[in-house]
Amino acid sequence: MASERFARLEHTPRRLAYLLAGVLLVAAATVDHYAGREIATGFLYVPAVVGLGWLLGHRAGLNAAAAATVAGLLVDWPFAAPQAEGLVLWNVVATGLLLGAAGWFAGEVRAHRDLLRHVTHVDGLTGLYNRASFLVAVDTELARAERFGGDTTVVCIDVERLRDVNATRGHAAGDALLKGVAAELGLRLRRTDLVARLGDGEFAVLLRETSAESAPLVTQKLGEALGEWAAAQDWPVTFGLGFASAPFTGTNAEGLIERATATLYDRRRALRGGEAVAGVSAKTAHA
Repeated sequence: MASERFARLEHTPRRLAYLLAGVLLVAAATVDHYAGREIATGFLYVPAVVGLGWLLGHRAGLNAAAAATVAGLLVDWPFAAPQAEGLVLWNVVATGLLLGAAGWFAGEVRAHRDLLRHVTHVDGLTGLYNRASFLVAVDTELARAERFGGDTTVVCIDVERLRDVNATRGHAAGDALLKGVAAELGLRLRRTDLVARLGDGEFAVLLRETSAESAPLVTQKLGEALGEWAAAQDWPVTFGLGFASAPFTGTNAEGLIERATATLYDRRRALRGGEAVAGVSAKTAHA
């Protein structure tokens, strides 16, 4: 629960973040003023500086540190004895430099954390979700659907003959093909849907609020759109698609993907055996 609240705090609007930092700086300067010069109060400015640096980046942290330095100077300078003005100035500047370092460091740590999180959750070639993040998203959606109701469908897509493209045109062409598939999927789906690359030529789509009854038609249209796109782009590939829908007892992300993949292989075997196959999948993995 605390982690969720912290995650929401990280998305504080820019103006609100500056407003909160300003309030904290004024409060720190007020306490600094009444505490007197005998008590060290420079640490009071740290939450505003570090917080703003974390929320908005190292430049914002430096701005907060500069504001804290000015506030500290305005608090101490008017009451300093003439012979102590140099010492007061030195203390304020030294504190400001330390606060600036803290604000910069907070912003850099946040930036590197976000970059690491992006690399961990995103496929490097296509920019789509990777398998691990897709599993988390599907499990989250299944939990939501179980609590509030609704249906969830996962469509698995296999780019067939990708190896032939790599062998005849080179791996750079194969990479371009996969990027094109990712872009085409993004254009063909709703904003609420989620696309991932599970493996070499394997993609998956999370269709929220899509029932087992409507899943075959949606999947068929998606397969037809991909086939038309490949033909228009002169890619010598075909696409195998399979789907599975929830809810059913004991389902999870892995199970849903396995069922969708199974329907894909069922269709492939049926086509090779010359059997009639309706829609995109010979079976719907739905209980």
